[in-house]
Amino acid sequence: FGTHVPNFAPFTFIENDRVVVQPTEKYEYDPNEGTVMPQGFAGSPIAPGWKFDEILPEITNRAVDYIHQNAKNEEPFFLFFSMTSPHEPVVPSKRFKGKSGINDIADFVMETDWSAGKVIEAVDKTGIAEDTIVIFTADNGHSHYTGLQELLDAGHKPSGEFRGHKSNVWEGGHRVPYLVRWPGKVDAGSENHQILSLNDTFALCADILKKRLPTDAAEDSLSFLPQLLGKKKKPTRNHVVSQSTGGEFGYQEGPWKIVYLNQGGTLSEARGQPTIVELYNLDRDVAETTNVAKDNPEIVQRLTRNLDKVISRGTSRKGRPQSNDTLVDFKRTQTERWGPAL
Repeated sequence: FGTHVPNFAPFTFIENDRVVVQPTEKYEYDPNEGTVMPQGFAGSPIAPGWKFDEILPEITNRAVDYIHQNAKNEEPFFLFFSMTSPHEPVVPSKRFKGKSGINDIADFVMETDWSAGKVIEAVDKTGIAEDTIVIFTADNGHSHYTGLQELLDAGHKPSGEFRGHKSNVWEGGHRVPYLVRWPGKVDAGSENHQILSLNDTFALCADILKKRLPTDAAEDSLSFLPQLLGKKKKPTRNHVVSQSTGGEFGYQEGPWKIVYLNQGGTLSEARGQPTIVELYNLDRDVAETTNVAKDNPEIVQRLTRNLDKVISRGTSRKGRPQSNDTLVDFKRTQTERWGPAL
């Protein structure tokens, strides 16, 4: 149950691959309804009585009900709860509107906290906490267009000390919390600062279930179960590949992060042009303020060679190479928005 993307038409709920209420009316744009409303979809199909600020409460209640229903059974169950907050449209419900005293996005973040709290509360109230793994994470850093400056003026830094925000290749765009609650397995309050990718969640779940992944599945997913349980200190993953919405690649290995930036101007002007190489030491400069590529040519060469190897193999895992969907060249800005399929 859910909505495919909260800011894309058609605006309606979908349950078990079926539209719940047919979107027979047309969306009318109202700038006062929230922040970053989907103005470009004015006139698009919308379900009668659809309210953007009621999406998060509805899917939260559905998730809570799902937990209560399945907790009665002996069989294990799985819940993937994809919150629509604090993604745009930023529409806190009436009980949270104005609660932060800052702006809509701050209110919406507070409502996100409430939503996560209700889900965890359901796990606790149904008595399954000791047998339940809860993972809470996010897909990207904060956006720059949903009220960022007001947050900064209020003393709140969504990206912390990191450079950048959602959509770019800097740490502020990609580095997010990954929280795991697993009573009796993961020590409460423990921390691990090793490299991790959201891709690794798939292999982690397979490992927990003692299922072996086929070589052609989840080609960039590496289980970190031994590290999670505190049984192994050496990291499973020694690198991570990132990319901006403009196609710029980033590659981190240990403390070193190399980026291949588009040349100045617009993306259209950069297409087909060589990328600009910069290097950062995240141990010494996590804010990515100082490009040290000129001082470390051998590290630039090594990281470039290793990224090229990961791409050419089509996988981050050991075993036989996999195939990519399209040609990948991080040394030059791609000429099309979508590369032709191989």
